[in-house]
Amino acid sequence: MYANQNYEHFNTTYCYAWIRYTAEQKLLGVVNFSPETMAQQVKIPGHALEMMALPSDTRLQFSDFFNGGNLQIHTSRFLQEQGVKVSVEGYGFSILTILRADT
Repeated sequence: MYANQNYEHFNTTYCYAWIRYTAEQKLLGVVNFSPETMAQQVKIPGHALEMMALPSDTRLQFSDFFNGGNLQIHTSRFLQEQGVKVSVEGYGFSILTILRADT
């Protein structure tokens, strides 16, 4: 979450983001405490990627955990600088699965 403080594309007043991972599964969660739908860009810091064994030149694929939709592919360097786009309905949440795009 701290990686998105003072980031103009992430509303820290109403949104909260976190990562949970194991060797087999990596997830990005975003929750919206506002009644309005919010489109956010969530940065993932380099050390978080390293802890998940994802080097800085890795291409990553993001998809909805529940239905597999909304596929996005980014380099891990882009995620550190710009972030992955996530739209979250009012008082809702989104969970994205993170996979290596080259596997």
